[in-house]
Amino acid sequence: MGQDIFDTSEFEEQRISFTFKEEDFVLREATGEAERRFTNARTKAAKIGANGQIRELGDVGDLKPLLVHLCCFRDEGPKAGQQVGLAEIGKWPGRLVSSLFDKAKEISGFDEEDKLGEELSKALALEDAPCTLEDLREFVEGLDKDEYVELHELVKPSMEETAKNSQTATTDGYG
Repeated sequence: MGQDIFDTSEFEEQRISFTFKEEDFVLREATGEAERRFTNARTKAAKIGANGQIRELGDVGDLKPLLVHLCCFRDEGPKAGQQVGLAEIGKWPGRLVSSLFDKAKEISGFDEEDKLGEELSKALALEDAPCTLEDLREFVEGLDKDEYVELHELVKPSMEETAKNSQTATTDGYG
């Protein structure tokens, strides 16, 4: 009887090397712990109202330097492998931090999460949504990355159908 083998080759750590002020750094794919910390910070930044909608955004400005800090390490010399401090990243040019943030999101797979968040927000905005956005956030925070991807694949077709139907109902005068 054959055994299923889980191929982990696609999960080799993604890395981007760069030099800033004549010092070598490496931007690494977020670890599970880094992903947890960033996701929690991102979730806490959104204040949810009683209606389940985002009513206020909190400290979203902290998110970019936080993710860069969690993924950025020195790459050469006696400090090789040392994580770059959040205070140091705060002194770097904003354009550099923004660019590194985008790259860290890309190599860590966070862009897909953003798309899912947008899709879920649209679905939960419907009057007959089965739960609030806050309830769903709490549930999603507890998922690991594989469960999150599985949820995305599961709900995406039904959300697209719901969105299509709600647009049709509105244009037909029933919405």
